[in-house]
Amino acid sequence: MAPATEQPTPSETITTHASSESNNDNVIITGKIYTRVRLATKADLSHIYQLFYQIHEYHSYTHLYKATESSLANLLFKENPLPLFYGPSVLLLEVSPTPFNEPKNTTNEGFKPVLTTFDLKFPVVEGEVEEFRSKYDDAYIAGYALFYACFINDNPGFT
Repeated sequence: MAPATEQPTPSETITTHASSESNNDNVIITGKIYTRVRLATKADLSHIYQLFYQIHEYHSYTHLYKATESSLANLLFKENPLPLFYGPSVLLLEVSPTPFNEPKNTTNEGFKPVLTTFDLKFPVVEGEVEEFRSKYDDAYIAGYALFYACFINDNPGFT
């Protein structure tokens, strides 16, 4: 006899905790976390801009950061875009305390979102959650991957 499948239930994985040492509200993520990797849309532009800026800030390159939201929009979301992964493409990682719904139809996007669940062994404390609240579902944007085609010696690939 096969074991009964357990239905996922929302977990209390994301809680807000006000720190007495500062005025910032921290979010503590514990237990089970649901993740989704999906293709970015134009609605995600402000989050992509913030993530790009943060990586420049981490490497102390903010003095070199010239991008604006409109320049990123022109680069990533053109009116007549190249096929997926032939031009710049961005995948976003989202995390949520509740399970994501299975995607219904992603044939127009060309990329089916990837859903995974993780059991966190240790709490994760994050202070910038509200800035990265996703416009989709009860989720937060946690990371990204930028792909763009690279043609060296007439051999297509990714950099």
